Amino acid sequence: MGDYFQKRRDLLNILKSLHSTGIQNELDLPQIVVIGSQSVGKSSLIESMSGLKLPRDTGTCTRYVVAELSYIIYGEVWSCKISLRFDVDETGRALAVIREIPFGPTLFNPDDVEKMLRRAQRAILRPNLDPSIFVDDSDTHVFGVPLTFSRNCVSIQVTGPNIPDLYFYDLPGIIANVGDGGNVGDIKLVEDLAKSYIKKPNCIVLLVISCETDFENQGAGRLVLKDPALRQRTIGVLTKVDRIEFGSASKWLRMLRGEDQPLMHGWYCVKQRDMVQLQEGVTWEEAKAFEMEFFETRAPWADLDRAHQQRLGSQKLADRLGSILSNLVSKELPGIRKKVNAELDKVDTRLKEIAPALIHDPRHVVIKLLRDFTKKLSRHIEGLPPVIKPTDPTDTTDTGLIHNLNEAYDRFRNKVHETAPQFKPWSTTANVDAQTEKRMMD
Repeated sequence: MGDYFQKRRDLLNILKSLHSTGIQNELDLPQIVVIGSQSVGKSSLIESMSGLKLPRDTGTCTRYVVAELSYIIYGEVWSCKISLRFDVDETGRALAVIREIPFGPTLFNPDDVEKMLRRAQRAILRPNLDPSIFVDDSDTHVFGVPLTFSRNCVSIQVTGPNIPDLYFYDLPGIIANVGDGGNVGDIKLVEDLAKSYIKKPNCIVLLVISCETDFENQGAGRLVLKDPALRQRTIGVLTKVDRIEFGSASKWLRMLRGEDQPLMHGWYCVKQRDMVQLQEGVTWEEAKAFEMEFFETRAPWADLDRAHQQRLGSQKLADRLGSILSNLVSKELPGIRKKVNAELDKVDTRLKEIAPALIHDPRHVVIKLLRDFTKKLSRHIEGLPPVIKPTDPTDTTDTGLIHNLNEAYDRFRNKVHETAPQFKPWSTTANVDAQTEKRMMD
């Protein structure tokens, strides 16, 4: 079992390395994308799986378009690294070179993460400023209007014991309206962003649905479940199951059993900390114990058969997500390697066609250029066998200048000989034999 988890971590580390290069803009890399409508408990779900506390305020939602979270590396000591990845500028245009900038020091206390993430969020929403001024809150003295949303990314990498092997993107919640003074264009911006991610064939969609609101009124559900192809790579999560109105649990149970809104990877149920537990400072480890106790003792969850009870709880969900993602990476990795090598070959070819950026020995470079020129000129003048590029029509014996001139000279000489008059110093051949006569006439 240990070898399996180590292999899974190795695969997800490879995936993390590929994503950090920005190559996902060119290739369809495996990834998990968390999508849900606003206020469905998406942040709480991520917190329950990661043990982190994310920035949240009443009436607000995630403002950076992508919060990339990678919980990949197992270690004895808990630590967290935060970085900013800029794919677009402040106008939304794609950057020629993706920038990934470390943000702040490595954190060793989970309680410090929320404050640093708030600062990182401000940095993402003001890309025209130096990110370093946000680390110590120096930006609070700089006037300016931040963006309402950004396509850029806050990256979180957590190392430590009991860390699930996950790598995913958390998108802003789908919004149906904006408050007074809000930008109506944000509604379409967020929806278009979600579509741009979930349309990719190697994207695993983690659809978060709240049991507190009618399923039909949640825009994220309509966005995903109307597409049969998306259903084949979606895993659903039902949140806030402790707030289901009395007598209405049956419709959610039908979804869990796959009888309604069936998905390829099925549905899971989770229960996060309630307001009382938040106020009492209940830890995530304690919250997971309360979650399992809830599902084991409360109807109708405790009455489910064993197979469906395996779909209850955030820990089971995290384990399943890790397996799905690592299996997809293992399946797609050979094809990814082939595509990456092909792209590298193209880049190498283009690099060879341009001059080096920095020349340490100009004399050596000039001599090499002259030598290459001399070889090419010699090939065209003398004509060389096609040993370099057999398909190159200029690299053959028949096209050498000297060879062509010799052929022309031979043709000219033959033509001159053909114009010579016949001189016969005899008047008759009557007295000679036939053999001698033939030689005389030749």
